[in-house]
Amino acid sequence: MFALLGALVLAVVGVGVAYGYGVSQSGAPQRAISAYCAALRQANYTAAYDLLAPAAQARIPRQQYVSDEQARDAFYGRVSACQTQLLGADGRFIFWRQPTLVMYALTLQRAGIASAHSAPAAATGHVALTPDGASWRISAVDASLLGIDLDPLTVVSDFCQALTAHNYTRAYGDLSPPFQHEQGSASGFAKAFGAVGKVTSCVDHLSTYKVATDDRSATLALTLGVSGALPGGSATSVAFTMPATMTLIRTAQGWRIDELTLGAPTPQS
Repeated sequence: MFALLGALVLAVVGVGVAYGYGVSQSGAPQRAISAYCAALRQANYTAAYDLLAPAAQARIPRQQYVSDEQARDAFYGRVSACQTQLLGADGRFIFWRQPTLVMYALTLQRAGIASAHSAPAAATGHVALTPDGASWRISAVDASLLGIDLDPLTVVSDFCQALTAHNYTRAYGDLSPPFQHEQGSASGFAKAFGAVGKVTSCVDHLSTYKVATDDRSATLALTLGVSGALPGGSATSVAFTMPATMTLIRTAQGWRIDELTLGAPTPQS
């Protein structure tokens, strides 16, 4: 008799524990999406990255994710409000079981800045969360929440780093096949840039960044800091800046620089 009662008590306790676990886990996706919203509002993009699912993190390095989010802030202004609405789940939280996917509608409002990239009052899209052990993480975010395509900027960044390191072979690799053909070879490109002088800095002007509506081309203004003889001047080496306009195109190999137009140099005082 006592053994039977003991078994019943243990069974009831086990059911209660399982039920409590299910109730506790049912709030985990909301806690995760709320933490993601808080990270976006605080511009804490390292924390936001940590909330991404492993598969999402595998698609973009932490440094690139942070850089992309900071670029969006430069275009549209920082996130000032973030609202969520539960749309549904693939399954239910029942005792030890849990859904494999939970979907939210996310609405982002940004402070907005005076530029050609002024964002709408609010951007809305879907965000998917998936379980990762006992926690939930962001596995996918709608493109509507991301705004302008930032992939070309990765090529621009690599090109600028290569120029300032005087690694013209690497910079040549960022050019489109037609532009490479125009230069003749990596050594030809190096010779042409070497004639200009040594590039000491390369600053992109994000406010000028534009992407075509078909997402096949993009343009951006740059300023190059150069040390060398002024074109048409004496052979004395001086420091000067040169404005540049860059056009990028989408190729089979990804985004590549298709044109680079240099402006008139300005000596630095």
